[in-house]
Amino acid sequence: MLDLIYINRLKENTWFSVLPEAFQKFILEHGKQITFEKNSYVFHAQDEFDGIYTVLKGSISLGYVDVNGNEALSAIAEPIMWFGEI
Repeated sequence: MLDLIYINRLKENTWFSVLPEAFQKFILEHGKQITFEKNSYVFHAQDEFDGIYTVLKGSISLGYVDVNGNEALSAIAEPIMWFGEI
């Protein structure tokens, strides 16, 4: 279960606030709060899809690694921004 402060922030978020109430409830009931260590990966491009993510606290760099191993930064996500493998 998410902390109440994060639930309130989600309800103020533009994308989340316009979702049908049933979908909001589903996300709040099934969502998991996970903390990641600095410089760790949330997922890789070839990972099996397991849902969408939102940043509740801090920030996360979104990017990719090309076939030559070069890293490229696409965006920096901060609270409350949504992302996931698309």
